[in-house]
Amino acid sequence: MQARYASQCRRRVSGYNLNELLPENGFNIARALVGTEGTCVAVLEAKLHLIPQRRQRMLVVLGYQSVYEAGDHVPQIMQHKPVGLEGMDDNLVQYMKLKGLHPEDVQLLPDGAGWLLVEFGDDAKERADAAAVKLIEELKRCASPPSIKVFEDPWEEQNVWEVRESGHGATAHVPNMDEAHPGWEDAAVAPENVGKYLREFRELLKEFDYQCALYGHFGQGCIH
Repeated sequence: MQARYASQCRRRVSGYNLNELLPENGFNIARALVGTEGTCVAVLEAKLHLIPQRRQRMLVVLGYQSVYEAGDHVPQIMQHKPVGLEGMDDNLVQYMKLKGLHPEDVQLLPDGAGWLLVEFGDDAKERADAAAVKLIEELKRCASPPSIKVFEDPWEEQNVWEVRESGHGATAHVPNMDEAHPGWEDAAVAPENVGKYLREFRELLKEFDYQCALYGHFGQGCIH
């Protein structure tokens, strides 16, 4: 059991987290039940621990040659402690274009075929801005830096987020394509393995002649 759950996945919301019942993990029933989606118990009451939202935001969008390369860079970017790190591939954007979803918003994305939306947050805007600048300076020193676009206007930021949040709607009823059905949702992957996982998953899909868009909460290792 320990070997099966060796990798540290930050967000596991679609499975049985049995390793949380091990003595060394404190027999944590609550953590074990997260993701079982009502198949084990019915939760009638819960106490929530709320985390204050950072009021000042800075959004940096990175464009890579593929979603796999975007996934490869997740560990590097997480070292800068963003409050959000989302990813999506070119299939998702292409489906949106075919369906006419948010055409003006899609144009806001930097060049690339795979994107990371990196959001920094703080109560003080100068600290959020400084964190974004530090990441950008580091990325520009890379051998093959991504295309980079910074969004400070709240209206543009919201429009870019709508591109990512339209994932489910974009993949359904795409013109001139077979009917799509959700089948492999919320896969839990250690963030340092996102790029590797996406490559292997795509190869599996090709083997059976399936199509899909790859997107999700890359910083948390949750892939849709």
